[in-house]
Amino acid sequence: MSSLVTAPPHQTNGSLYAGNKIAISVPYEKTDVTDRAPPPPRPEHAFETPSSSGTGSTGSSPDGTPTSGHTKSTASPAELVTRLGEQLKQVVPARRETPEKQPAPAPAKTPAPTPAKAPAPPAAAPSASRYNDGPDQVVPTEELNTTDRFGAVKLKIGNKGPSAERPISVHSLLRRSANKYGHVAALRTKRDGVWQTITYKAYLEQVECVARAFIKLGLEPKSSVCILGFNSPEWFLSALGAAYAGGVAAGVYTTNNVEACFHCAADSNCNIFVVEDEKQLAKVMQFRDKVPSLKAVVQYSGTPSSPGVIGWSQLMEMGAKEGGEELERRVRQVAVNQVAFLIYTSGTTGPPKGVMLSHDNVTFMATNCVRYFGLRPAEEQVVSYLPLSHVAAMIADIFLPMACAGTTSFADKNALKGTLGQTLAEVRPTCFIGVPRVFEKIKEGFETKVGQTKGLRRSLLEWALERGRISQTNRIAGSQSKPFGYGLARRLVLCKIHRVLGLDRVRLLYSGAAPLAKDTLTFFHSLDLPLLQLYGMSESSGPHTACLRHVDKTGSVGPTLEGFATRLDKPDSEGQGEICMGGRNVFMGYLNLPDKTEEAVDADGWLHSGDLGTVDNRGVITITGRSKVVVDLDTMEPTNQLSPPALEFCRSVGSTARTVQDVLDGPDEKVMSAIQRGLDRANQRAASGAQRVQKWSILPVDFSIPGGEIGPTMKMKRPVIHKKYAQVIERFYS
Repeated sequence: MSSLVTAPPHQTNGSLYAGNKIAISVPYEKTDVTDRAPPPPRPEHAFETPSSSGTGSTGSSPDGTPTSGHTKSTASPAELVTRLGEQLKQVVPARRETPEKQPAPAPAKTPAPTPAKAPAPPAAAPSASRYNDGPDQVVPTEELNTTDRFGAVKLKIGNKGPSAERPISVHSLLRRSANKYGHVAALRTKRDGVWQTITYKAYLEQVECVARAFIKLGLEPKSSVCILGFNSPEWFLSALGAAYAGGVAAGVYTTNNVEACFHCAADSNCNIFVVEDEKQLAKVMQFRDKVPSLKAVVQYSGTPSSPGVIGWSQLMEMGAKEGGEELERRVRQVAVNQVAFLIYTSGTTGPPKGVMLSHDNVTFMATNCVRYFGLRPAEEQVVSYLPLSHVAAMIADIFLPMACAGTTSFADKNALKGTLGQTLAEVRPTCFIGVPRVFEKIKEGFETKVGQTKGLRRSLLEWALERGRISQTNRIAGSQSKPFGYGLARRLVLCKIHRVLGLDRVRLLYSGAAPLAKDTLTFFHSLDLPLLQLYGMSESSGPHTACLRHVDKTGSVGPTLEGFATRLDKPDSEGQGEICMGGRNVFMGYLNLPDKTEEAVDADGWLHSGDLGTVDNRGVITITGRSKVVVDLDTMEPTNQLSPPALEFCRSVGSTARTVQDVLDGPDEKVMSAIQRGLDRANQRAASGAQRVQKWSILPVDFSIPGGEIGPTMKMKRPVIHKKYAQVIERFYS
């Protein structure tokens, strides 16, 4: 799966683990998202180690105190009382009794969710048609997860703090900003060299227009609108229009081949497929007749030339002519604990899995992040350029700005090929999220220019960069002190560099999706730019942990966001265990995949990430590796046997190999050729030559502790690896 993390993307389909766990919970008093005052200092984390005699999760989840700041209701007092009574039925009990005696709980803790029941069959899934008080209603259910598109899940609502916040739908989140900040720019896009703006008032109106058009085209409740194209206002409107109409929005990667696009459409019961241009349309046309549920194809860029394809202007005209009665009926049937968005994983271990995210998943994530990061209403500026089919971009570009009435400006489709810098210089974002390669390219471009600087200017630059580096080093150490000459260095050099890069207004600068190289981090620190890391995944609805300026540690991914919970499963003697996530950000389940869902989420509702990590006394988490390594239980060394997925892969390419040695002997040309073809395809999609895999080799065994390649904390011992595999490395560079 794709994920918003500081470790490589992974699938969460590993084995579950029982036993001792470290629980991390964060009490936090809620502040109104529209309050301009800065957020209060982050409180200390609380830790709890359950009794070693237990075999499951019995720890706590975070909670806090509910406060004002919610959308006002026009219902009568009697209706409000009735509605509140129904919603309170969904609240997780304050304490779950256990058969054995446990230590006294901390006062600001709530229990892990109650054990999940087996997923109900589709016929028994709750239907929103029985409930007519949407869009913020909660469908009654005791299920902690579901794989049915009509299913609902029990919300993990706490007793106080952020996790106790009243759940709201995407409808209410957008309407709240439109009502209060209707004149503020919501979206900005450059067309024919001119920036065009859509205000929040127009944003809401256009979303409703698209929703009416989708209903006219045959969008059914909980069927999907698949979206295949680069970031644009039309992408946003399609996704939100689908959710508004009671459907499901499913982003599709533009790099997907025809087969992957077909899988997403068939798996999600796609009614409408929205594409950007003729190139993407060609993929859909190859399987259009093979998806029985597919009723319409919409192209939002250019004029469609294929018969039966609807243009964007035609879609908007259709929506403008439609009455709003059916849309109003659909909105009343929406429930916050049912699916609204599908995030399809990258499919590295099989067909892409549809990660089901509810209205509450995305709106709670957005409002919680607004509070955690201290985002300011009607002031934040973001640039949309990362794939919106990835949860990181969907949350950062669509829902975070929506929650604080911020403005999203769209980069052009060549952003990752060189034009992003120009967009940054024009927009000057206050929040910017990137992947490590984006920051590496900024560093490379800067160093190229610096290499041309000579004499006194070069000396002045190096002096200023050293002032910036010392300043950031002190910040990480918890000190406010600045080096001598720091103010002068900022005025003469550093602030000018920030302006050229378009980062002079940035307050939040984050990297995710992969580990950030130390030299890249050091470079940005020398510019006096606090580049921070965060960690999450599709299944956690986005970021689960994030460093803050005042809570940072080099190489870490920060503390757990308030309102969420983190456990380390089966920590070893050095405190390293599998990172498990809990809270309202945990996904509903994998669409149509109950077995995979059961593997990812345990009976208490904890999401097993498959990543190993440690936590310090401030609650700061560091990723140390992956938890799944196939080993011989007697020797603890990697086995020669191929894993089931590897065996399946070998059979799919016509190989009869059953062990690693079978592949290496000869070697097995069928396996080698298949791997090379896969790498060739990946290289064609690479943003630059630096990201292409040039040479590769299959090692006889994986790195292991007995083999000496990794230490007890799963860190690679590079000198050992270099010596042990010197001949392999030499071949790479010969």
